[in-house]
Amino acid sequence: MSLSNHPSLSIAEKLAGLLPTLAFYFAEDEARILNTELKTEILAAISEADKAAKNSFARQSVVNQMNYILQSAKLMEEAKTLLTKELDRSESAYYFMSSLGSIAEKEKDFNLAIDWRRKAYETSKGPATRFQWGANYVRALIRLQPENSTLISETALGLFDELESSDDAFVGRNFRVLRSLNKTLIAYNAEKDETTIAPFTANIEGKCKLQLAASIAAVNCASLTNDQELRAKG
Repeated sequence: MSLSNHPSLSIAEKLAGLLPTLAFYFAEDEARILNTELKTEILAAISEADKAAKNSFARQSVVNQMNYILQSAKLMEEAKTLLTKELDRSESAYYFMSSLGSIAEKEKDFNLAIDWRRKAYETSKGPATRFQWGANYVRALIRLQPENSTLISETALGLFDELESSDDAFVGRNFRVLRSLNKTLIAYNAEKDETTIAPFTANIEGKCKLQLAASIAAVNCASLTNDQELRAKG
């Protein structure tokens, strides 16, 4: 722990020094209860980091690290308190909403988990970010409310409609998110044995026809339709 307090380290790096201790602590028994001494040490480090992280840009990373430490220590209530307090002070609160959704899912509160994922998507900013958080919301719906096929289909279609106005819909980060979402929807559709994603698939196929031949976007578009065809044959 002494090295983790070296002045050359960032706040987040200092917090990371707690992770090996926690890994060893829970190595033999993941359900083990945190002892008082270690809990006090962790909460003291979290409090110190909280006070030190005043820069709004750097704070985002620090709070994410604090949340990770608290969850690793099985201190879920403390993690939820930290994240909830941060919602009003962060310019990118959707990150913390997503984390709250993840905690709710771990605690089997699926309706709350869906609610947080939806809020994270609705409050996210920027086309690429909104698409990524919207895709996270759709995947959460598939995991936690698979019976809600209409909402899944309409949300996925709305995401693509919003994204396709961007020039880079089929390249880079957007395409990686789109392909992952496409595969998830294909698997969901096959499992449910219905035509839930038909409008989404048709939208992709229509947009692919508009891409310049042999362009990266056209090649990537073709890979999406290939994914759909391979799954159908499988």
